[in-house]
Amino acid sequence: MERILVVDDDPSVVDVCVSLLQNVGYEADGVTDASLALDRVKNESYDLVLADIVMPRIDGFALIGAIHEIDPGLGIVIITAYGTLEMSIKALSKGAQGFIMKPFDEKQLETAVGNALARSRLARESIRLKALIPLFEISQQFMQSSDLDSLLNNIVQVSQKEAGASRVALLLFDKTSKEYSIAATVGMSGNAVERDVLEALAPHIVEQGESLLLFDGDRMSGHFTQAVDQLRAASMLTLPLRAGGVLTGVLVLVKDEGDGLFSHADREFLTILGGQAAAALVNARLLEETRRRLTESQALLELSCGMTETLQTDRLLQLVVDSAMRLIPLGNKCVIHLVEEDGTLLVPHYSSEPEPSRVARSGIPVGQGVAGCALRTRGTIHVSDVGNDPRFLRLASAENLRSLLVSPLFVGERDIGTLSINSVVVNAFGADEERLLTTLAHHAAVALEQARLVESIVTEKRRMEAIIQSMADGLIMFNRAGYVTALNPALERMLGIPREQVIGRVLSDLGDDEAMRRIASICRIETPVEDVSIGQHVLRVHSSTVLDSVGGILGYVRVVHDVTRHREADRMKSEFISNVSHELRTPLFSIRGFLELMKSGKVPDEETRMEFINMMYRKTLHLNRLVDDLLDISRMEQGTFELEAGPLAVRPLISHAVAEMQFAAQEKEIRLETSVPKALPPVWGDPNRLEQVVVNLLDNAIKFTPREGAVTVRGRVLKGELVIEVQDTGPGIPADALDRLFTRFYQVDASSTRRTGGIGLGLSISQQIVEAHGGRIWVNSEVGKGSTFSFTVPLAECRRE
Repeated sequence: MERILVVDDDPSVVDVCVSLLQNVGYEADGVTDASLALDRVKNESYDLVLADIVMPRIDGFALIGAIHEIDPGLGIVIITAYGTLEMSIKALSKGAQGFIMKPFDEKQLETAVGNALARSRLARESIRLKALIPLFEISQQFMQSSDLDSLLNNIVQVSQKEAGASRVALLLFDKTSKEYSIAATVGMSGNAVERDVLEALAPHIVEQGESLLLFDGDRMSGHFTQAVDQLRAASMLTLPLRAGGVLTGVLVLVKDEGDGLFSHADREFLTILGGQAAAALVNARLLEETRRRLTESQALLELSCGMTETLQTDRLLQLVVDSAMRLIPLGNKCVIHLVEEDGTLLVPHYSSEPEPSRVARSGIPVGQGVAGCALRTRGTIHVSDVGNDPRFLRLASAENLRSLLVSPLFVGERDIGTLSINSVVVNAFGADEERLLTTLAHHAAVALEQARLVESIVTEKRRMEAIIQSMADGLIMFNRAGYVTALNPALERMLGIPREQVIGRVLSDLGDDEAMRRIASICRIETPVEDVSIGQHVLRVHSSTVLDSVGGILGYVRVVHDVTRHREADRMKSEFISNVSHELRTPLFSIRGFLELMKSGKVPDEETRMEFINMMYRKTLHLNRLVDDLLDISRMEQGTFELEAGPLAVRPLISHAVAEMQFAAQEKEIRLETSVPKALPPVWGDPNRLEQVVVNLLDNAIKFTPREGAVTVRGRVLKGELVIEVQDTGPGIPADALDRLFTRFYQVDASSTRRTGGIGLGLSISQQIVEAHGGRIWVNSEVGKGSTFSFTVPLAECRRE
């Protein structure tokens, strides 16, 4: 419904006109004062004004001019009682669309108003069409601008030009912070007062929901009245910028005193212009956001590729820092702190500047400082001004720092460190930078954790490989499909099979030779522990299955221990215990028997008694040597065996040993001879221990030499050493027993029917005594031709040198 304002100083005329207009379907109201009429035109929208010419203070002709200053397109019809040609020409020349003579009836009024409205509509359409031509060109400019800053400047400059504004400001809306900030201006001074006024007014402009035309002196809501006063505006146009329901910002146009007033046509034009500008802003923002996200995605992709290609921690740290500085160009410095092993301290490990090697090693306790709090709370912390944040720890390296972003680095329950970026500018970062750093920190944390796990796995793998390679026990591993994946050197030696012939092959396809059958037999064992005989060896196989985290079978392991020596040792120990028991009980039985005979008085004469006494003495010496041997073995095992060495003559030592064993030789009618030169040089050694060696060798020789045989002791110098030999005419030693002859508890004849005594310690003790002197002991023997035991002792003069 079209609105009409009636202006006449006669209230009755106003009432009649309003009633007549309402009767024919118009919305009409009226005023009796021209000043009031101007206020109505300023603040309300009308399609036509009916105005009397003769009115106090402001006549109809003046009113026409004042109204057209406010709204040039508003139609005006003059009501007059002076129907002269001159009056009509003057009214039309002032811009009236027609006039009507008093008195008039309803039909005359309806015809005059209808004609005037038609002419007004044509005029407004003409103005609108003329405005659409530059508006189309402006819209093209807006849509072709892809750079946001250029577009913002273009919008304010076009708005100023087309509306004839003195000053223009465009404020953008941040949907995250819900705040407005000045993005572009023309003619504005840029002072703090002006900025504060505009940013405070912006929410109220949006609240209006449409363009608003204000004039100096208008008294509407306090916010707008105060803004007009503070900006010292003669006229002001405001407009919220929306496109597709999306708020992008607000546009404020100001005309200063002397620059005229904005009109309703300006408002209409600006509304259309604002719609085009808002759409262009949305597109530009989307394009800018797309470009930024593309740049971010590209950078994150490059970072991910770089992280995939390297698992070195230092290289990863460099990649993360470089990516952060590229993605957040407003930052001046990026630093990565890592948590120390005890989990209590954050220490800087990499920085964009200075070089990493010069990064300060001062630590930050977890839970303290901005970085410590970010890690403790596991959330990104944004500090717009560190001077106002009590959590910030002042460090010499952060002297000029003002803005700070810190994101925690963590994976699951494990804290890794923090990623921070700072700036020397207050409030340098926004929501986008916070989001980027958080995303980057997540990628970095995962990559660093993967690098740590891989490094740990590699270290553990190398450690396990070293253990496996150095194991004394054999080891073979094969997977579910039967492919051999590992075989260590110990098993190579046990089975005599090069690992190259086995690794990577299927057990069922190893071949049919003896060596391969041995491996297959070991791998087929499924019981936890089982002994198998392979050749002359007894192998104890421990079987186990390797499972994954959910209990699935990954493969199988067989650990092989050669228990041949242990078996032999167990047998020898059993024989040793039996022999010791025999060697102790037999002389004790003889001694006890002789003593009982002597005690009972059944010894017939003194000669027999002395024979018994000598026999017991010899048995006692035998027991004493047996106990000494056992004590020597014990000392040797405990490491308490010591020599009291010094220079000594060998000939008396040999003579004393021969004298000690003379009686045993006489009992078997064995010739005990010596062939030792008188001029033998002194040796370096322990006389008691060396004599013990000679006695042990003589004792063995006498035991194994048959009756009426011979045992000879010789001595000679050879290359700085004295060689002592004990040769017998016994049965000799089998070749397969020579290598084990000096083994503890070993006896060539270990049967229960053996004719010689002993517990198998003499030769072992002799070997250790000789080697403790720095000498060697060995045997030469041939079955049926006797044996020769030889040992060396260093000469005293060589020892001094």
